[in-house]
Amino acid sequence: MNQTGNTPEALQRARVYAYAVENIAERIARLQRLCFDVALSSSPNALPALLAFAAPERITYGSDWSFAPAERSLHFARLLDGFPLTEEQRVAIDFGNTAKLSPQHAKALG
Repeated sequence: MNQTGNTPEALQRARVYAYAVENIAERIARLQRLCFDVALSSSPNALPALLAFAAPERITYGSDWSFAPAERSLHFARLLDGFPLTEEQRVAIDFGNTAKLSPQHAKALG
């Protein structure tokens, strides 16, 4: 779930997905199983909140290029690079999680 431009649509999908069950704990658990993209939302405010909610293996980084100006993408990439993550978390977010979701692309990138 990208936290930027498609937020209204993503929230609607998340609401339908979560409200398919009655129990609030199960609703939250269902939302925590979603994947979250931090390409344009890796600010010092957003990342701690996301990491408190979602496991690092549910977080991916996508460049959002060419939909976002290069300077904006680079700004958020630098924020992500400067955020204190373990090496394992960083590898997972930068590439590993996406490779698990899309093995054919990971193979093509080598």
